[in-house]
Amino acid sequence: MKIGVIADDFTGASDIALTLAEAGMRTVQYVGVPNGDAGDVEAGVVALKSRTIPANEAVALSLAACDWLVGQGATQIIFKICSTFDSTDAGNIGPVAAALAERLGETHVITCPAFPENGRSVYQGHLFVADRLLNESGMQDHPLTPMKDADLRRVLAAQTSWEVTHTPMTTVRAGAAAIAAQIAALPKSMIIVDAIAD
Repeated sequence: MKIGVIADDFTGASDIALTLAEAGMRTVQYVGVPNGDAGDVEAGVVALKSRTIPANEAVALSLAACDWLVGQGATQIIFKICSTFDSTDAGNIGPVAAALAERLGETHVITCPAFPENGRSVYQGHLFVADRLLNESGMQDHPLTPMKDADLRRVLAAQTSWEVTHTPMTTVRAGAAAIAAQIAALPKSMIIVDAIAD
């Protein structure tokens, strides 16, 4: 296994599994943390139902999924969150991302919920749904995770003790080397990265 994905719900897991499969990877989606050997799989996607459960439970489930994926040989772990950053001030994006990073020994977490094909883009650190800011898209009225702020830096900062920084579109347009150089110069942080196109 090359890529291991931990998704906070089934539909998000299906989206990323389809994307990986369409890119030519042998991909398997699992419901819940699996047992046993994954076999000849290039990408394993573990679908959890952890978006709205208590943060400590979401962390425990996500770490169990991470341990299984790493045990299957995954060298890259992706935490698949909703493209509308569904969350509350208590989490679960920040707590899970921090726990996974610490488990993997990482000090920088790129955080980018953009999915331009489905009308989700991040610009100047703000999440847009088509041509509307997140908090004007109808998501502000979500019964479980009302999204009242489109500034992902503020939303994520409320959920984690990590510093939250930003990679602007000017750096993204400069290319991968510019992004890597900016991130390498940052302290331990979660980085909101602008993305307006696939």
